[in-house]
Amino acid sequence: MAFASAVPLSHQEQSIIRSLLSVMVMIVGSSKVLSRTLSELEYYSTHDPLTGIHNRRYFNDMLEYEIPRSERHNHEFSVLLLDLDDFKDINDSYGHPVGDSVLIKIAATICTRLRKGDIPVRMGGDEFAIILPETSLQGAKDVAESIRSSLHGMSFETPDGKSFHVSTSVGVIGYPRDAQSVSDLMSGVDIALYRAKQLGKNEVCVFDADANTPQALQDSRSFVEELRQSLAEDRFQPHFQPIVDCKTGEIFAYESVARLSRADGTTMTAGLFIETIEKYGLSRELDRIMVRKVIEANKANIDRSGRPQRLFINLSAQEIQGRGILGFAEQLCEQLGVPPSSIVFEILERDAIGDMSHMGKFLANLRKQGFAFALDDFGSGYNSFHYLRELHFEYVKIDGAFVRNIVDSKIDLALVSNLSRLCRDLGILTIGEYVESAEILEVLQDIGIDYAQGFHLGIPQSSLP
Repeated sequence: MAFASAVPLSHQEQSIIRSLLSVMVMIVGSSKVLSRTLSELEYYSTHDPLTGIHNRRYFNDMLEYEIPRSERHNHEFSVLLLDLDDFKDINDSYGHPVGDSVLIKIAATICTRLRKGDIPVRMGGDEFAIILPETSLQGAKDVAESIRSSLHGMSFETPDGKSFHVSTSVGVIGYPRDAQSVSDLMSGVDIALYRAKQLGKNEVCVFDADANTPQALQDSRSFVEELRQSLAEDRFQPHFQPIVDCKTGEIFAYESVARLSRADGTTMTAGLFIETIEKYGLSRELDRIMVRKVIEANKANIDRSGRPQRLFINLSAQEIQGRGILGFAEQLCEQLGVPPSSIVFEILERDAIGDMSHMGKFLANLRKQGFAFALDDFGSGYNSFHYLRELHFEYVKIDGAFVRNIVDSKIDLALVSNLSRLCRDLGILTIGEYVESAEILEVLQDIGIDYAQGFHLGIPQSSLP
């Protein structure tokens, strides 16, 4: 900015004019900065800052708009929900910068498979969604398969030159065929995505209202939010089921199982919520709650009876990978005066498979602190003997699917007998699950199973006796 005058100015006048010019420069400059900042705020209010595509807020707004628009024009549209399979492993193995670069490339690839009017969004984390206006369910399935195939064929590189691949599971739902509201659309497409994961991942699954079950409905977003809220409000409680010595009939230990005390006063068993807990990455929070409350229950038992009770606690694959649970449990035991030798951690055989490279170290650290370890559902995998050779367990819990039919099935009887003999030769104690009758218990005793648990021997109780 400049100022000109036909007459000479005094020093005071020059000083005043310079000050005014400086203020005007600041105002104009600030206005430009403010305008630019407001434009950026407006942009990022509807866009994902990492990938540049639209975000969840924009998705919700457009879905709310698309329903009445399609209803007015008698159009159908479809929604896709995509989730990258095991993406956490990429961040854990190669670092978040590599994970971010993968998300950027995947978002760009998704966009290349869409029409101009389609709406791709990043919902958060490794989850993407797409609104396909005026698209039939079959057309949406074709788009989903095209995207899945393209992403599966992509190769990514780490900074040190190693290559890796990423697969994607996709859920598909159509309006108005499958749902007529935003909440129903999102619940349905989420169920379809979950089904794609169950089928082995790297799959496309279309929502099927006819095949829907109450359990599938519980895997909706509203149920997930209830579980999140229940974790925050500490509503999960351990119940204790006895494990009985097959030789003496005396109680040897108790397995702690999770129960949810719902806001309406009802109690929900783990079988109705555990898959949803695992699917949405809530296992670690539940594990911490259960470990804390079980060790506290053992402390109360010591104060009451003067001795600790042996208690089994289930651990998720997330905690095994995180490994922070050891320090957490050790600190609790030390604070409360509970001997670690009274705690036995359980992990499912299917979870042990995915972490074989680190499981040996985890077990070694576990035993170093005084804790014991049990392999649950033994015999359910295709390579069960390999785990016994590579890893050592204090206890093996034989898959209840074999035990339940042991009285009537010669095959199950032979399998359990041989598993019992193998474990005995290796110095591993065996526990038979799902003992639901005196006849089953008698057979287990005859073939040398060490311990048994099931409804015939006792149902889970809210406190230790």
